[in-house]
Amino acid sequence: MDLKDIFVPSDRSVRPARFVGEYFFAHDGWPGVLRLQVSAGRNLRGEYRDHRLDQTFTVTGQIDLEVRHRITLVIHDFNWLPEQRFTGYLFTHGDGRTIAGTTTWETEPFGFVAFGDGELPPAVPGQVTNQVTPTDFTGSYTMLHDGHVAEINLEHAEGRLLTGVYRHPDLDDELAVEGEIDADFGHGCAFRFTGDARLSDVRLHGYLFTRPKNAISGEIVSGGTTTGFVMLRRS
Repeated sequence: MDLKDIFVPSDRSVRPARFVGEYFFAHDGWPGVLRLQVSAGRNLRGEYRDHRLDQTFTVTGQIDLEVRHRITLVIHDFNWLPEQRFTGYLFTHGDGRTIAGTTTWETEPFGFVAFGDGELPPAVPGQVTNQVTPTDFTGSYTMLHDGHVAEINLEHAEGRLLTGVYRHPDLDDELAVEGEIDADFGHGCAFRFTGDARLSDVRLHGYLFTRPKNAISGEIVSGGTTTGFVMLRRS
């Protein structure tokens, strides 16, 4: 496999029916169940059952006409807002259904993920608090991005800087990773690969789930394409 191919989506194969079904859904770690069906064309309708609030909410969705794996989901009258919008990317490789991306509550950004098959790992013991420190990002993760399964290990270097390595089963060599925690939102972080010029334009931007500290989700930009990713903490 060519190195760049790992970050290239196969979105021309995505049809609206690929989004249909039931998902385990988590925004910033808060869990629930999302159900989607096609209403007309590239529009979807459904419902979201929030475990925390023990309530069901109406959901509408619109699939992007140009970026066929991108969807905007709206949960109506939810989370003390008239609506909360979620921009996510359906994984285009593999047979499973996973959507990962970002949302905003009032003015603060967060990550989310929706699994057609699977769920989040347990919360990190003793870390169920909204406060985030740089060391909360450190650890070993299973990284799922656009259907690829890899491993990434992160360490705290100094200040807001992180370092790490990325390993993909189809690559002979591991890749060095550098990260910088967002100065305004301490649960946000931007990552880039170093040491290989072919990945100089690849950028990851994601958000640590603030309470359980058990996952990071967001977007990968590579050239002119964007895909979703989620990193599930193993240790």
